[in-house]
Formats: sequence, structure tokens, C-alpha cells
Amino acid sequence: MDDCLRLALLECDYTSPVRRSLSRQNVQDRQARHGELLRAPVAGSVAEARWTEHALLRSAVPAGADPVIRGLDGIAAFPDLRVLHLPASAVPDLAPLTELPSLALLSIGVTPATDLRPLLDCPRLTRVDVPASAAQQDVLVALAARGVHVDQLLPARRTRRPARHRRHRHRAVRRALTSFRPHAWASRSSRRA
Repeated sequence: MDDCLRLALLECDYTSPVRRSLSRQNVQDRQARHGELLRAPVAGSVAEARWTEHALLRSAVPAGADPVIRGLDGIAAFPDLRVLHLPASAVPDLAPLTELPSLALLSIGVTPATDLRPLLDCPRLTRVDVPASAAQQDVLVALAARGVHVDQLLPARRTRRPARHRRHRHRAVRRALTSFRPHAWASRSSRRA
């Protein structure tokens, strides 16, 4: 099993005494316990796995080591998994996901050559967030036709508005929301009449 995948499972195993003790330690202590974390047992009934930039156990990965999940081998040992939130990954093969009968929510990073067709064999999927190329769109469209909420049906746009435009738009929305008072609108309309 991929080391980072094991840490992602341990991240959500709140019954683990090893995981509970780490929340009170600094980064250097977590990194010193990396080997112990990889040997720590993960409950077979764990329902989710998370591996994001802000994951507590991500700081336990030693400096210079690869903090990206590169494979899903061994995940079949956790059949109760319902949520996989692994955006910090580059998984080349999604076939192990077909062995998770309860999988409902999936957010995962893949390589450009990853075949997404195994997702069609996951019967309980309700939401999928997978960055896909134009060649992989047919799988996402098939999932959407089946009723699965697909977050990214189109490839990500390469151009974005400059940050200052987003900042001004967000500021205008905040201003509008804070100044909105339903009774003020009613009093203005009654004055006009």
C-alpha cells in the first residue's frame, strides 16, 4: 500500500490512539514518528480517507519524500469506505475502486493517461470530482446520465481573471449581502406608492 494512502486512511481513523496523540505534536515530532505511523493499524471500518494540503498527517511525511498518493493498491481491505477525498494524488489506475461497494463520494487526482472507465463499475457513486481530459469526457457524461453529480464535466480553463477582478466582485457581493434588509425594501416601495 502507498505510504501516503495509509496516512490518508489513518487521518480519518479517529479511534486510533496514535492519530489522537499526533494532534498535540509539532511537525518535527510528527516526522520523527513517520515509521511508527506507517506501522500503525488502521481500523477496517474506517469510512473515509482524506489527503489534502491541510491534512494533519501530511506534515508527518519527511522532508524530501513524495507527499503524493501514487496508487490505490490495498484499498480493497477497507470495504466500508464511503468518502475518498484525495485531491493531492496522481493515481494511474482506478480499478481498485471497483472493490469498494459503499463508495459514494470521490475526489481524486489522476494522471493524464488514467482510464476512468472503472468509475462506471461503482454502483453507489453519487458525486465525482476528477480532473479529466477531453478524451475522458465520455465517462463523465455517462456518470452524469446515471444521476451522479460530476463536478468537472469540462477540462479546467487555462485562463483566469486576474485576482483583482475576483476580489472586487467578492467585495461587491459581500456589500450587497450585508446591506440587504427585506424590511428596508418594503418601506421604500410603500413610500413610492
